[in-house]
Amino acid sequence: GTSTSNTVTYTSVAPPTISSVTATPTTGPLTQSVTLSASVSGATSYQWQEQSGSTWQNIAGATSATYTVSIADSTATTHSYRLLATNVGGTSTSNTVTYTSVAPPTINTVSATPASGPLSQTVTLIVSASGASQYQWQQLTGTTWNNINGATASTHTVTISDNAPTLHSYRVIVTN
Repeated sequence: GTSTSNTVTYTSVAPPTISSVTATPTTGPLTQSVTLSASVSGATSYQWQEQSGSTWQNIAGATSATYTVSIADSTATTHSYRLLATNVGGTSTSNTVTYTSVAPPTINTVSATPASGPLSQTVTLIVSASGASQYQWQQLTGTTWNNINGATASTHTVTISDNAPTLHSYRVIVTN
């Protein structure tokens, strides 16, 4: 006699497809929350990794398509991340995304030239700052610091025209 078994099947499955991966933001301060996210189809599990030297290390608990990592650097550092997306068909590895922490600028010197003079005088405000890309000069009015319109360079010239001796106070905000 002859017996015929039930039908058995095998379904081939392609590894997951990772269509995009992002780190948001990509640059910022030394202490920052960074959201890693990926657009993935066909995955049953996820694992985010961070590069440490030449090796990739799993990030504990980073097992979804979106993960927020807390950055707490003491100096400017670039962090590299990638996602492993897995299903029964295999594992796909995303492109690398990065977050670069940037140290705040350092104000080396700030001065007013001349620092004193007659009631009518042109005064040049000067700042020397390391790592600065933007400047905003401010003037103290009463107890409030107000931006000076157009004063967005490392030097700014003001014209003093007083009727009596007056103290004028200025400061600069530098950012990168």
